[in-house]
Amino acid sequence: MATNKTPIFTWVVENLQPCNESEFVDLIEIKKKCEFEVTSSPVGNVITKIFNNVKIKSGRSKENWCKSTERYYGLSWKQDTISQPSILFIDIQTLLPEDYFVISKTQTSMKIGHFTGEIINGSKIMIEIQLEADGGISLLVMGKKIGLEKIGIQEKFSMTVNSVESLFKVIKQLRYCSGVNSVEQDLPHFDEQVCLVGDENSEQIRFRAKTCCKVLPFKTSNAASLCCGNCKKLKTKVQTKEQKCDTDEKNNNDINLNDNNTHDNEVILGETDHNDLSDILTKIFPDCSMKMQTFLISQKMALERNPNGRRWNKEIIRLCLTLYCRSPRGYSELRNSNFLILPSQNLLRRYKNSVYQEAGINSDMLDWMVNEATMKGIPPEGYQGGLIIDEMSIQQDLQFRKRKHNIELIGFTECSPESIIFEQIKSNKKERTLATHVLQLVFLGFTGYRFPFAHFPSHTASGHELYLLVWKSVNMLSAFGFTIQYIRTDGAQSNRDLFKILLPDLNTINPITCSFQNIFSPKDSQKLFFIMDICHTIKKIRNNISKSGDGAFTKRRLKFKNNFIEWTHFKQAYLWDISTNPFPVHHKLTQEHIFLTSENKMRNHLAEEVLNSEMLHLMKLYKSSLGDAGTKVDATIELLQQTSVLIQNFKDSRPITDSSDERIKQNHDVLQWFIQWEKMIKDNSEITNKEKHLISHQTREDIISSIIGFEEMCIYKLKYSNASVIPSRVNSDVIENIFCQQRTLHNGANTNPTYLGYCHSVNSVILGQTSISRKSNTGGGEGAQLNQAVKANKKVQWFIFEE
Repeated sequence: MATNKTPIFTWVVENLQPCNESEFVDLIEIKKKCEFEVTSSPVGNVITKIFNNVKIKSGRSKENWCKSTERYYGLSWKQDTISQPSILFIDIQTLLPEDYFVISKTQTSMKIGHFTGEIINGSKIMIEIQLEADGGISLLVMGKKIGLEKIGIQEKFSMTVNSVESLFKVIKQLRYCSGVNSVEQDLPHFDEQVCLVGDENSEQIRFRAKTCCKVLPFKTSNAASLCCGNCKKLKTKVQTKEQKCDTDEKNNNDINLNDNNTHDNEVILGETDHNDLSDILTKIFPDCSMKMQTFLISQKMALERNPNGRRWNKEIIRLCLTLYCRSPRGYSELRNSNFLILPSQNLLRRYKNSVYQEAGINSDMLDWMVNEATMKGIPPEGYQGGLIIDEMSIQQDLQFRKRKHNIELIGFTECSPESIIFEQIKSNKKERTLATHVLQLVFLGFTGYRFPFAHFPSHTASGHELYLLVWKSVNMLSAFGFTIQYIRTDGAQSNRDLFKILLPDLNTINPITCSFQNIFSPKDSQKLFFIMDICHTIKKIRNNISKSGDGAFTKRRLKFKNNFIEWTHFKQAYLWDISTNPFPVHHKLTQEHIFLTSENKMRNHLAEEVLNSEMLHLMKLYKSSLGDAGTKVDATIELLQQTSVLIQNFKDSRPITDSSDERIKQNHDVLQWFIQWEKMIKDNSEITNKEKHLISHQTREDIISSIIGFEEMCIYKLKYSNASVIPSRVNSDVIENIFCQQRTLHNGANTNPTYLGYCHSVNSVILGQTSISRKSNTGGGEGAQLNQAVKANKKVQWFIFEE
């Protein structure tokens, strides 16, 4: 590698020349022709200093098109010096540039002068160049002989036009020590009055050491000093031996304090450095927090460094990643506003894509999951939680994806290797199926910690595929310290198939339990609970009611005791409300709630608002307005009394702290009402088509799972821990939020992106949202996280993040 003493500067001047912008020289050519080892950074810095109009771009090499290298446009190779004709020593004076002149000459030597353009103490500064007939060179600056090897100039030249012209060009590029502006008075130095030629008003006082080097060596890096090392010493007061020993001992103690936390890419700040900056910021900003101090210190360090060599604290990187993933354009505008110095988008993209997304349960994702939980200070209770499962539709498409040097084809179903083999045995064909859905698995801890740790391309995953994935997830998460205590799904057919596999003996008339044994737990008492999402259950109850009526096209005729439950009752109550009352009784009820479309049927809040306590109150008022004919809505009111209790209890944000809580008993009474309704219909011998007078069998199973599963989980959790369960946070909103971001925020408002697009957006979704959900399943987690955050902020550590 080229160093400050390597004559790379001279070599570039002798071998390269400017030309038109279409021609270029690449780095591989330079490495091949150069006699010493060089890299792209020194070569690029030297070339840009000598040739101002050169543009550096990346491209393919001329000699090897498969290799990518740096191209220097506007440069070409000079004619080979061996093939150039020699010149006489006396002819050198004809090659002098305009600002060079001959001082004296003989047959064997020639002294040439050149003014630098500065006036010191009233005298112009001149460089004396002594050339010998045998090719020797000597250089005098302000009467001092300069060692050419120390500043990176060759000590010999050849008698060719190219060599002589290159020598003068190199000397013209020399940088001279400018001294310092202030100095300790007890140090030996010279005072100089310096100004520029033609601008005597620019006069200023400078100080120069008596041992000043006069000329600075050629630098191959961007960081170039303006004064030599001897003049730099004038800035620092000489310490006594006692002071120096005390300082060294103190610095050694600072370093030893950080030995256990030292990494290869970490910049260590000792306690003295950290305390100095913290004290200064505390005096300026009395209420400055530790994070604000970290940010202000990072801004100071960024100002002092070249943009390509800035270092960023890990907390700054994490914050910028969150802002960038939420809005790349907003982050770009903030960065370009010049109010703040922030990491570049390229750096953030490299960090965002550092975890490779592929189908399956990957150890990299689980490591990320553990590290995120550790960083957030999640208490032990937060490592226990539920497994949320749901599917989202995607486009059927095959796409190529490049990973390092390999190209892979993605878009096929990849739930598990066993499922692929089962499908091939079943169809007796060795073929693959294109994925139409993506199956997402999310961990939701009891303190709110959430993490989407795995996803699979599927063709509507079957029950046996989900069964294998559930147990694989339970086993893998337990290996990384996470415990699954419940499984939550919606009411899709594949999820009900999983429910039947896990609980094959469930009877809707006499349900006993919705729990099953954890096969990976050594303790027989550790169980898992299956809980259907209550929001989807309420929606399915509403859909069953919407199909009930006495019309020719109605599929059901729900009956309770001697009265029917019909959707026309809801329509008539709504029309009576808006036509009779100037201010509607149910102020949220609209035509979207009553006149359902395929889109409206998918919205959970429309189903909840049509079966809640406000609808119950409206139905009672509507019954009173009918007089004696109001008995026809008695069964509808009876059903609304049950659904309103479920909605009210599961939307309640008050924690359940005891197993004797009244809400658990109310939910149990609602379940008994649905069971008695089923028994009543099935025991009635006059009814032939019994299923037509009941809500669907699948909905009845979902009601049992939602109520019994939640009840058993609360009792189990309150028995073995001191946590309090918040009912309003037991739902699938966490995974639905991920799907919403995939459809709208990261894939251009695309309702069904491709699987490749889904993979590319997973990291952005994780980084763009908070890892601790407000919809956690238990209370008491925020205080513990706050204490951990305060403890973690006691010391600032700096890590290298190169752009």
